[in-house]
Amino acid sequence: MGQTAFEAGSSREEIIEGLNDLKQQVRLNVLTRISDQSFTRLIDVPVEFESGAEEALINELLSADMRHYVRALSGENYTVGENMRVMIRLETGKSILTYRDGSPVYRKFFRNDKAENNPTPEEILHIFLRELRNKAVNDGILPEPLTNNVGTLDGETFFSAVDLLGRITEPVIISAVASGDIYTEGPVVISIVFEE
Repeated sequence: MGQTAFEAGSSREEIIEGLNDLKQQVRLNVLTRISDQSFTRLIDVPVEFESGAEEALINELLSADMRHYVRALSGENYTVGENMRVMIRLETGKSILTYRDGSPVYRKFFRNDKAENNPTPEEILHIFLRELRNKAVNDGILPEPLTNNVGTLDGETFFSAVDLLGRITEPVIISAVASGDIYTEGPVVISIVFEE
């Protein structure tokens, strides 16, 4: 339902503020999943951590010697109603630097010929991104709890890449290059590079 990260050495106040931001993230994610008809009745959806979990987590993060992620996961199924209350359980773990800024995350060679049965540039890019997701998960990136994605590529970037790939007539290596440091909790933010 949401996630965040805390650096080693975070103060109690920083941790509490981050957990409050996480509650707000969960609240907004719940509200966006509710239909417009119900939305007017549920402007204030209470979000609560499981009993005792918040204080235990604060103490764990205060003594952490490295960066940690915290994920808010649904504690139960919910039915939209007037007295809706969202109970979440917290999951935490070490947040490891998985990909450094500018490093290749995934590379793949494509023949990219225009034979009748070969994939189109758009299909090639979809295949590449699906394999990139699988590699990222295998490398330890956690999918986002609400969508199960590890990152997103905006439509403009995707179709610009499709257009560029469509103009390349030679075999090509497609590379996903990290656009910033990427940790266990993601997201995987990349730029796409073509090498002929």
